[in-house]
Parts: sequence; structure tokens; C-alpha cells
Amino acid sequence: MVSMKDQKPLMEHHVSAGGVVYQKNNQDMEILLIAKMAKKVWCLPKGHVERGESFEEAARREIEEETGIQASLVKSLGDVSYQYEDRWEKKKISKTVHFYLFSYLEGMLKGSDREVEEVRWFKLDEVLSFLTYSGEREIFKRALEILKGL
Repeated sequence: MVSMKDQKPLMEHHVSAGGVVYQKNNQDMEILLIAKMAKKVWCLPKGHVERGESFEEAARREIEEETGIQASLVKSLGDVSYQYEDRWEKKKISKTVHFYLFSYLEGMLKGSDREVEEVRWFKLDEVLSFLTYSGEREIFKRALEILKGL
């Protein structure tokens, strides 16, 4: 007989989408980051893709839900894949997040999502030191190359 302790966790695959949002403030460019409540983790706005939604639509919706602003799609930045274990649910999660570059359109910053503690604009040279996840740092570096050409 196999005990619960010996069973391997189930594997689920989750798909999310999010974005690097920039705005020009005078001559400087700024990037929008969010802080998640649980651990004060600074990250890019992102979330699950809902049924019938494209990755781009999900990224735009998540940006608005988590930050309170509306943004315009500029370009795809690729995706990041990783795995983690959900200890409460006793399962492994394989996750792919599709990222896009967006430009700020309108709206006031507010943590409108229940998971978001803070929403803030950062200067380009501050972003890498604040982003918690290495995959998101790589996505930001891709965005930075594009932004240099704007």
C-alpha cells in the first residue's frame, strides 16, 4: 500500500500573461511595477488567461485590474516558463507567462487587485534592482533594448 507521504504531487500547467508598461515622464522613461502583499515581492503585472481570451487581451486586462491603468500594446517580449510546488494543494505547477511591452494610455495608479499591495513607477535604472524574479528581469532586459530605440 502506498502512503500519502510517498505519492508524488500531481502536475498542472498554468498559462498567464502580463506586461512591461512604460511611460515617458518629461525626458525620462519609467516602468510600472507592482508589489504583491504576501512577501513584498516586486514584479510585473500578470495573471491567468481566461477562457476565450488571447494572451494579449489577458495581459491588458491584468494590467488594468492590478494597477488601475489602461495601456496600449507595443510588442511581444516572449515568455518565461518555470515550475513550483503548491504545498497547500500538494501538487507541482508548470507555468508559462507570456509577456508584452505596453505604453501607458491613461488612468490613476491604484492597487485595485486584492493581491496587490503597492503600484509604483520606477526609473529605468532602478527596475532591475527591484524585480524579484530572474525571469522577469530577463523580460525587462528585452523590453529595455526596444525602449532604447524609441
